[in-house]
Amino acid sequence: MSRATFTAGVVLAVLAAVAGAAASAVLGQSPTAYRLVVALLAGGYVLYLLWTSDAKVGRVVAGVLFCTGSALAWLAEVPLGLFLFAHLGAIWLVRSCYFATSVPSALLDLGLIVLGAAGAAWAIERTQSPGLAIWTFFLVQSVFVFIPTVARDRRTASEDAYQSARRAALAAVRKMGAA
Repeated sequence: MSRATFTAGVVLAVLAAVAGAAASAVLGQSPTAYRLVVALLAGGYVLYLLWTSDAKVGRVVAGVLFCTGSALAWLAEVPLGLFLFAHLGAIWLVRSCYFATSVPSALLDLGLIVLGAAGAAWAIERTQSPGLAIWTFFLVQSVFVFIPTVARDRRTASEDAYQSARRAALAAVRKMGAA
Protein backbone atom coordinates (compact mmCIF):
# COMPACT_ATOMS: atom_id res chain seq x y z
CA MET A 1 0.00 0.00 0.00
CA SER A 2 1.39 3.41 -0.97
CA ARG A 3 0.28 6.99 -0.58
CA ALA A 4 -1.60 8.77 -3.35
CA THR A 5 0.75 11.09 -5.24
CA PHE A 6 0.37 13.60 -8.03
CA THR A 7 2.56 11.50 -10.32
CA ALA A 8 0.48 8.39 -9.67
CA GLY A 9 -2.65 10.45 -10.37
CA VAL A 10 -1.27 11.61 -13.73
CA VAL A 11 -0.32 8.04 -14.67
CA LEU A 12 -3.79 6.90 -13.61
CA ALA A 13 -5.32 9.66 -15.77
CA VAL A 14 -3.42 8.45 -18.82
CA LEU A 15 -4.32 4.79 -18.17
CA ALA A 16 -7.99 5.65 -17.59
CA ALA A 17 -8.11 7.76 -20.75
CA VAL A 18 -6.61 4.99 -22.88
CA ALA A 19 -8.86 2.34 -21.33
CA GLY A 20 -11.97 4.54 -21.60
CA ALA A 21 -11.25 5.50 -25.20
CA ALA A 22 -10.64 1.88 -26.15
CA ALA A 23 -13.80 0.73 -24.37
CA SER A 24 -15.84 3.48 -26.04
CA ALA A 25 -14.46 2.51 -29.44
CA VAL A 26 -15.22 -1.18 -28.91
CA LEU A 27 -18.61 -0.80 -27.21
CA GLY A 28 -19.92 2.03 -29.37
CA GLN A 29 -21.75 5.24 -28.57
CA SER A 30 -24.85 3.83 -26.85
CA PRO A 31 -25.98 5.04 -23.40
CA THR A 32 -25.47 1.51 -22.07
CA ALA A 33 -21.87 1.55 -23.28
CA TYR A 34 -21.28 4.92 -21.63
CA ARG A 35 -22.79 3.64 -18.37
CA LEU A 36 -20.47 0.64 -18.44
CA VAL A 37 -17.42 2.83 -19.06
CA VAL A 38 -18.42 5.25 -16.28
CA ALA A 39 -19.06 2.42 -13.80
CA LEU A 40 -15.78 0.66 -14.58
CA LEU A 41 -13.64 3.81 -14.50
CA ALA A 42 -15.25 5.09 -11.30
CA GLY A 43 -14.90 1.65 -9.71
CA GLY A 44 -11.25 1.47 -10.69
CA TYR A 45 -10.63 4.95 -9.28
CA VAL A 46 -12.38 4.09 -6.01
CA LEU A 47 -10.20 0.97 -5.74
CA TYR A 48 -7.12 3.15 -6.27
CA LEU A 49 -8.30 5.55 -3.55
CA LEU A 50 -9.02 2.77 -1.10
CA TRP A 51 -5.67 1.12 -1.85
CA THR A 52 -3.72 4.34 -1.23
CA SER A 53 -5.56 5.43 1.91
CA ASP A 54 -3.99 5.11 5.33
CA ALA A 55 -7.21 3.73 6.82
CA LYS A 56 -6.98 0.37 8.47
CA VAL A 57 -10.71 -0.35 8.59
CA GLY A 58 -13.74 0.18 6.43
CA ARG A 59 -12.18 -0.20 3.01
CA VAL A 60 -14.04 -3.39 2.17
CA VAL A 61 -17.33 -1.89 3.35
CA ALA A 62 -16.72 1.25 1.27
CA GLY A 63 -15.99 -0.87 -1.80
CA VAL A 64 -19.12 -2.96 -1.28
CA LEU A 65 -21.24 0.18 -0.77
CA PHE A 66 -19.82 1.69 -3.95
CA CYS A 67 -20.58 -1.47 -5.94
CA THR A 68 -24.08 -1.70 -4.45
CA GLY A 69 -24.85 1.92 -5.26
CA SER A 70 -23.51 1.56 -8.77
CA ALA A 71 -25.53 -1.61 -9.35
CA LEU A 72 -28.70 0.02 -8.01
CA ALA A 73 -28.21 3.03 -10.29
CA TRP A 74 -27.66 0.65 -13.21
CA LEU A 75 -30.73 -1.46 -12.44
CA ALA A 76 -32.93 1.59 -11.87
CA GLU A 77 -31.93 2.77 -15.35
CA VAL A 78 -31.51 6.34 -14.21
CA PRO A 79 -30.68 8.87 -16.94
CA LEU A 80 -27.03 8.94 -18.00
CA GLY A 81 -26.40 12.35 -16.39
CA LEU A 82 -27.75 11.20 -13.04
CA PHE A 83 -25.77 7.97 -13.34
CA LEU A 84 -22.62 10.01 -13.88
CA PHE A 85 -23.38 12.34 -10.95
CA ALA A 86 -24.03 9.35 -8.68
CA HIS A 87 -20.57 8.03 -9.43
CA LEU A 88 -18.96 11.45 -9.01
CA GLY A 89 -20.72 11.72 -5.64
CA ALA A 90 -19.44 8.29 -4.63
CA ILE A 91 -15.88 9.29 -5.54
CA TRP A 92 -16.28 12.45 -3.46
CA LEU A 93 -17.64 10.51 -0.49
CA VAL A 94 -14.74 8.05 -0.56
CA ARG A 95 -12.18 10.85 -0.79
CA SER A 96 -13.94 12.84 1.94
CA CYS A 97 -14.06 9.86 4.28
CA TYR A 98 -10.53 8.61 3.66
CA PHE A 99 -8.48 11.69 2.77
CA ALA A 100 -10.18 14.88 3.98
CA THR A 101 -9.23 16.10 7.43
CA SER A 102 -11.88 18.80 7.89
CA VAL A 103 -15.07 20.16 6.39
CA PRO A 104 -13.21 22.89 4.43
CA SER A 105 -10.90 20.29 2.88
CA ALA A 106 -13.91 18.11 1.95
CA LEU A 107 -15.55 21.15 0.33
CA LEU A 108 -12.35 21.91 -1.57
CA ASP A 109 -12.39 18.32 -2.74
CA LEU A 110 -16.00 18.71 -3.90
CA GLY A 111 -14.96 21.82 -5.82
CA LEU A 112 -12.18 19.83 -7.45
CA ILE A 113 -14.63 17.16 -8.57
CA VAL A 114 -16.98 19.81 -9.99
CA LEU A 115 -14.05 21.48 -11.77
CA GLY A 116 -12.96 18.14 -13.24
CA ALA A 117 -16.50 17.36 -14.41
CA ALA A 118 -16.78 20.81 -15.99
CA GLY A 119 -13.44 20.32 -17.74
CA ALA A 120 -14.54 16.91 -18.99
CA ALA A 121 -17.83 18.34 -20.26
CA TRP A 122 -15.94 21.10 -22.05
CA ALA A 123 -13.53 18.58 -23.59
CA ILE A 124 -16.28 16.25 -24.82
CA GLU A 125 -18.26 19.18 -26.25
CA ARG A 126 -15.28 20.61 -28.12
CA THR A 127 -13.61 17.42 -29.33
CA GLN A 128 -16.25 14.66 -29.14
CA SER A 129 -13.44 12.49 -27.73
CA PRO A 130 -14.34 10.35 -24.72
CA GLY A 131 -10.65 9.65 -24.13
CA LEU A 132 -9.80 13.33 -23.89
CA ALA A 133 -12.76 13.98 -21.58
CA ILE A 134 -11.72 11.11 -19.30
CA TRP A 135 -8.11 12.30 -19.29
CA THR A 136 -9.19 15.86 -18.45
CA PHE A 137 -11.35 14.71 -15.53
CA PHE A 138 -8.75 12.41 -14.00
CA LEU A 139 -5.91 14.88 -14.60
CA VAL A 140 -7.80 17.46 -12.53
CA GLN A 141 -8.44 14.80 -9.88
CA SER A 142 -4.72 14.09 -9.55
CA VAL A 143 -4.40 17.47 -7.81
CA PHE A 144 -6.45 16.31 -4.80
CA VAL A 145 -3.26 15.25 -2.99
CA PHE A 146 -2.41 18.96 -2.57
CA ILE A 147 -5.54 19.77 -0.58
CA PRO A 148 -4.27 20.96 2.82
CA THR A 149 -4.36 18.45 5.68
CA VAL A 150 -2.70 20.63 8.31
CA ALA A 151 -5.72 20.99 10.61
CA ARG A 152 -5.89 17.34 11.69
CA ASP A 153 -2.12 16.92 11.91
CA ARG A 154 -1.69 19.97 14.14
CA ARG A 155 -4.49 18.91 16.47
CA THR A 156 -3.13 15.36 16.70
CA ALA A 157 0.38 16.62 17.43
CA SER A 158 -0.86 18.93 20.20
CA GLU A 159 -2.94 16.12 21.71
CA ASP A 160 0.10 13.82 21.63
CA ALA A 161 2.25 16.53 23.25
CA TYR A 162 -0.37 16.98 25.97
CA GLN A 163 -0.54 13.24 26.68
CA SER A 164 3.27 13.03 26.81
CA ALA A 165 3.49 15.98 29.22
CA ARG A 166 0.74 14.50 31.38
CA ARG A 167 2.53 11.14 31.62
CA ALA A 168 5.80 12.90 32.54
CA ALA A 169 4.05 14.93 35.25
CA LEU A 170 2.36 11.86 36.72
CA ALA A 171 5.70 10.02 36.77
CA ALA A 172 7.33 12.97 38.57
CA VAL A 173 4.54 13.05 41.17
CA ARG A 174 4.94 9.30 41.75
CA LYS A 175 8.70 9.69 42.25
CA MET A 176 8.15 12.50 44.74
CA GLY A 177 5.61 10.40 46.63
CA ALA A 178 7.99 7.39 46.79
CA ALA A 179 10.87 9.40 48.19
